[in-house]
Formats: sequence, structure tokens, C-alpha cells
Amino acid sequence: MMIFIFFLPNIWLIFYFSAFVALIYFLPPTLTTEKNNRLIFHPNMNNSQWDVHLKKTNDTFHRQHYKSLDDTLTHARASGVTYICLSSPMLQKGSRSRQQLILAKLVKKHGGYISSDISRNGLFNPLGALKLYVCKNILKMTALATINPFQWRTIIITLEQNETL
Repeated sequence: MMIFIFFLPNIWLIFYFSAFVALIYFLPPTLTTEKNNRLIFHPNMNNSQWDVHLKKTNDTFHRQHYKSLDDTLTHARASGVTYICLSSPMLQKGSRSRQQLILAKLVKKHGGYISSDISRNGLFNPLGALKLYVCKNILKMTALATINPFQWRTIIITLEQNETL
């Protein structure tokens, strides 16, 4: 009986530590490079990849987002990030993909390249698709009128790091 009481606090400590690690893994911190930046990013555990998203749900992708992406790429390169993953239905324009000439030029300026550009079903991100569906159909946000919340586009940008010895 006494041994059981001794291990009880350790079991709670292990439980809380496991819950904390799971929470960080499934709900990563949301960061931004500047207060007025239109993009947010979620770094992974070892800060080698950032998942970049639009800050506001009802924003459409336009020129200010490219400026924010420029700032984000500058900050990512300085932080040693290798991969940037842009994933959103806003990267689609109706049923076709947006032109990526401006994006390719911007990425090249920062010493990187677009390594993957694929269309995905919204079921890979069910909470994001559900949120956009509610915003579009129930809240009737006009900026979301032309998008399909279940048709996402994912662009992976690879930044090459300069290694100096």
C-alpha cells in the first residue's frame, strides 16, 4: 500500500508531461514575424519546417500576402528553416490553380525553389475544411464565395541554407 502511494505523484507527473507533449504536437504555437503581417506560421518541433497560413479566414490571397511572405521567407532563412509549407484553398482560383510566377520569383530571391505543388482533398485537414465550410455557407462571408473548402492546394518551398565552414 505504501509503495502505491509513493508512485502516485510520479504517475501524475508522467501523465501531465505526456499531455503537454501531445498538446504541443497537435496544437503547435502560432507565430508571426511582425504585428501587421498577414500570414502566421506554425513551426515543427525542431524548427526545420514552417506551415504558413493566412491570418484571417476571410482574406483572399493578394499583393499584401506576397509582401508578408517575403518577410516570412527572410525570417525563415535567418532562423535556419529548410521547408515552408503553404496550404490553403485560397491558393486555388475557382477550379484551377493560381499562377505562381510571382511566387516562384519571390522564392528564388531568397535562395529557394518550389519543390512540390499539389491539389489535395480537404479531408487531410478536416478542422480547417469544416471551419471554411461554416464561414462560407453559414456565416456567408463574401470573400469565400468562390472557393471550395474541400479543394486545397499545397505548395512546399525548399530553402537552401548557405553553410560556411
